[in-house]
Amino acid sequence: MLPTDMRTPFIHCRVAGVEDSEGLAQLKLAGEDRWTRSRFENELSALSSRGWVAVGGQGVKGYLLLRCAGESWDVVRVGVERESRRQGIGRMMLRTACVAIDRAGGQEVFLEVREGNGAGIALYRSVGFQRCGHRSNYYEDNGEDALVMRLDLSVGPVIGGKTPGKRHGNID
Repeated sequence: MLPTDMRTPFIHCRVAGVEDSEGLAQLKLAGEDRWTRSRFENELSALSSRGWVAVGGQGVKGYLLLRCAGESWDVVRVGVERESRRQGIGRMMLRTACVAIDRAGGQEVFLEVREGNGAGIALYRSVGFQRCGHRSNYYEDNGEDALVMRLDLSVGPVIGGKTPGKRHGNID
């Protein structure tokens, strides 16, 4: 049997644009409500939003959307296609985005995650997010609670246990 890194085609992360909206809307995500092309277009064209996509093999494998509020950023949505899960794609996108935000002068990143999503919580912790709050009945589809998590970009770890130095510039 081949090692995992030989079975998976090369995947890289890049900034997402409005032109990615159709491909993002077509991703097959397990157990998730799918956004329409127009919803992705609206999010990616907003001045306060940024997105990253993971691309490899036959196209887009995942995406990460964030929204800026001053020096704070919020993860709006993250998705990896079913067949590409558990290959480090979500972690790669989060690290790439957090490094870009850090270099642009961002101070912190927040997200909400379903309380029962152990895999998601483990992923976010592996990048350095810490629990900082709780939202009761947060998810409309089933009333599940959400954990609020925060990554302090001044302490990382984003890459190898530390964040790169700040350059205070554009995140693109």
